[in-house]
Amino acid sequence: MGNEQITQQAETATLKAAVTRNTEELWYEL
Repeated sequence: MGNEQITQQAETATLKAAVTRNTEELWYEL
């Protein structure tokens, strides 16, 4: 388990957080 895998996990978590936030904002506007 190297740095590359840790970086990938961090990027995935960041992406999930961004998608969740965007989805919440979309629901808010409806």
